[in-house]
Amino acid sequence: MVKKAEWPKLGYFFGLFLVISAGLAIGRGTADALFLKSFGIQYLPFMYLGLGVLMAIVSTVYAAYADRLAPERTFYILLSALAVMLVGNWYLMIAHYDTVAYPLYYLMFEISSELLIMHASLYFTANFDNEQSKRLLPMTMAGLQLGEVAGGLILTASTLIGVQGLVIVWSVLAATAVVIVLLRHRFVGTSPFFAPGRRGGGLGRTIEQVTQGLKFARRSALLLYSSLAVFFMVVALNCINYAAFAVYNANFKTEAELSVLFGVLTIVASAVTVLVQVFFTGKLINLFGVRAVNLVFPSTTLMCFVGMIAFFNVPAALTTTLNRRVLLPSMRNPSRSLLFDALPDYMQGRARALSLMLVLPCGYIFVGLVLQTLKTWHAPYSYLTAGVFAGVLFLFFSVKTNRAYVEALISTLKERLFLPSEGLGTIKTAGDPELFARLVDGVRHQDEQICLTYARMLVNTFPDKAPEIVLDRKSTRLNSSHGYISYAV
Repeated sequence: MVKKAEWPKLGYFFGLFLVISAGLAIGRGTADALFLKSFGIQYLPFMYLGLGVLMAIVSTVYAAYADRLAPERTFYILLSALAVMLVGNWYLMIAHYDTVAYPLYYLMFEISSELLIMHASLYFTANFDNEQSKRLLPMTMAGLQLGEVAGGLILTASTLIGVQGLVIVWSVLAATAVVIVLLRHRFVGTSPFFAPGRRGGGLGRTIEQVTQGLKFARRSALLLYSSLAVFFMVVALNCINYAAFAVYNANFKTEAELSVLFGVLTIVASAVTVLVQVFFTGKLINLFGVRAVNLVFPSTTLMCFVGMIAFFNVPAALTTTLNRRVLLPSMRNPSRSLLFDALPDYMQGRARALSLMLVLPCGYIFVGLVLQTLKTWHAPYSYLTAGVFAGVLFLFFSVKTNRAYVEALISTLKERLFLPSEGLGTIKTAGDPELFARLVDGVRHQDEQICLTYARMLVNTFPDKAPEIVLDRKSTRLNSSHGYISYAV
């Protein structure tokens, strides 16, 4: 699967992503522990409000200008700035500027985690062609999971190092990542598949993409419903996360105890996530279809709400945290990515820009306002009830997304009817009986061009089932059609 010449580059990315991920795991555990023990949960709504505003600003600026620089140069800037800011933040902590240090550290982690993971993907694609990316990305992403495990192990040593000391450890890891990137590109030069400005255009172009995404959402049920599902997912997850933090804060007395807890959770969640992704996600999608898998995470989230309302204790909170850390990356994210493949190629980037720059920030701002309003009114049942309503809407719009999926996929297919086969691309979906039935109907269409295009898509999407359908159709066609159908096979 990996060619001999690819091992050095693969090892480089594996190691780099491991170091970055280990730092982020430390950052997540320490940011949560330090903020909770310094301020409690009552100020978390303000953090969500600030996070929503900062996420909108930072993601917009990043999207506008990141591609004007080589991706390794952007990594130099991001990682170097992070390392320096972490040292500065550590100084504020030991100097007891608590009102500035801990909120700033919390926001620093949230924003840096979004930027670094997003840029890691861009950096990877700038160094591998499409065929290599498909083969090597899963192994490279294993570095991220292993890095989380390593970061979790370091968190468990917080009683020895001190939680503030772990901030310096994260800074050292960020600086190490800078050195790794510098050494690599001193010898190999610029990333080979980097094209300056190919997605650039400044803030005006970025805002235009979001505007185009909004306009497309008005006529695309799939984009509209999936965006609403993301919005209510953010609201539901942060309501139940707020409740889980309340439980942790009440039962673990020191920041070191919380850090150890979050370290153990990180280790367990990362290990289970890898197992689920390797052994279950693909098989479940092939067996039940992407639409069924898309409903797993909304359903388990509602179950977690039931557990928190009924018990509101540490086991319920732990289940809630593991649900988010395991099933969100292993079930929700892959299914949503496959659903997005049904959108036209030219609109997929705009749809993701809409989600990142508008839907997610609005979700954080809205949940911050909700929690600020309800946090002292019959807590915790007031904000848990609000979360249940958001969870129900999350499930509802996920169902609506599923219903819109096949229609969007067929609509996208119709836009490609007169393209040559190399222009059709591959739509990554599997196991969907309704889609299979619609494609079979298309293969049986009387128009030769429509029949050919649907046959190609059937072969690409359901390679195991397609030959029988296509050959059966071939046997019923006139001789003039035989060559077309055989070419599709």
